[in-house]
Amino acid sequence: MSKITIYKASAGSGKTFKLSVEFLKLLKENKLESVVALTFTRKAAAEMRERILKFLRSIIFEEKNIPGDLKGIFKRKEDALTLFIDILKNFSLFQVTTIDSFMNKIFRSLSIEFDVSPDYEVIFNKDEIFDAAVEVLLEGESKREDLLRYLSSLLAVSKMGFDPVKIVKRGLKEFDLYVGTLGGSQKEFDLESFKNEIFQNAIKNLDEGYRRELQELFGKNGDFTEVLKELFSKLKKYVNSNRENFNGNRIRWVNKDYSDKVGLKFLDYVKLSDLLKKSSSINIDKKVCNIFDSFKELYRVSKLYHIFYEGLNSAKVLESEVKVEDEIKRSLNVVHLKSITNKIIEKVGDENSPLPVTYAYIKLNTTIEHYLIDEFQDTSDAQYNAMKSFMDNAVSGGGSLFFVGDKKQAIYGWRGGNYELFDEINNFKEDIGVNKFESKLLKENFRSLKNIVEFNNFIFG
Repeated sequence: MSKITIYKASAGSGKTFKLSVEFLKLLKENKLESVVALTFTRKAAAEMRERILKFLRSIIFEEKNIPGDLKGIFKRKEDALTLFIDILKNFSLFQVTTIDSFMNKIFRSLSIEFDVSPDYEVIFNKDEIFDAAVEVLLEGESKREDLLRYLSSLLAVSKMGFDPVKIVKRGLKEFDLYVGTLGGSQKEFDLESFKNEIFQNAIKNLDEGYRRELQELFGKNGDFTEVLKELFSKLKKYVNSNRENFNGNRIRWVNKDYSDKVGLKFLDYVKLSDLLKKSSSINIDKKVCNIFDSFKELYRVSKLYHIFYEGLNSAKVLESEVKVEDEIKRSLNVVHLKSITNKIIEKVGDENSPLPVTYAYIKLNTTIEHYLIDEFQDTSDAQYNAMKSFMDNAVSGGGSLFFVGDKKQAIYGWRGGNYELFDEINNFKEDIGVNKFESKLLKENFRSLKNIVEFNNFIFG
């Protein structure tokens, strides 16, 4: 009978215990290789494996104070012993692992589809390969004109030193980083999403009211210049009202209208206080400092945006770099960990496209019938989409999904973690049809003192 269970559990409420107990329940009735538990760190996976084995030992040796949940699973200690021996004999099938490891397992089953040898090595830092690929491009003739045009544009808006090779590498890496932050690839890059993302990031530290005002201004025609003019006028007003405290040579722009040339001058200074006289003792309002920082960042990214997409086309250069990088990785038989999930989605993310038919992929997809995912609030959209066909297959075949997490504990937003996926599960169950769906709350805290629990309930209740 297909089943989906969600446990919403605050810190210290025993969610790892629940997950371990559920894992043992499933192992008692199913083959070892048909159950997988996923968490986010190697340490957490190791602790969960250790806890499961400890639970089995406590039943086998009839230890005191065995939790009632465990006693209910194994009526006889012989059953626990049989499972314990099975795990030790087939430890490679004891699947309590990290979500990154599971992504790697899926990718390995598809490696032939990507023209990658299945015995590839995973690398965690691709900087050396990235640098080598850029140098190959610089040595060639075909892309030299694009690279020189790109370099001259970067020099116009950035203070990156004097080494042209380093400047090109840093510019390309920044573009690659922005694309990755948006969860996509260069192939599927959405220009408007990118534009909005860099705008929102540049003004994120401003007061909420002023931020909304700028968002409305930007929303009218998507023009960076109009927002820059508005920020510039605020800075002029502040500097003029405190002119005696500022170094005259550094604020010549205060009598001018906004222009690209004026904006570029701001990149010479790290912070607004760098424009003050040495003798000045004024404490600049933090709000004004934030306006200065936002102006600088918005000016910088607006110019990079135009470099990327309006004739100078760094995306075109980066596409060439990626091709060379792929050739280098293929010759070394290495795969970058961060690229694995997006590559899986290329093959299995489109519900309207046929799934890959490699034997390894089909075997993996059909073998696993039960998924238990810890810290689900930190799962990214990309990871969820990469696993979705697996979860579809498990539930449609009478398997189960078990999610544990707490939206308040979401800490991986910086790497794409999306706590709203808890809500997506409701849509998922409607789409595929599930015999049984449960959403439960673990209410008791076993870790914190009463006053801490009460404070937490007051803030989040």
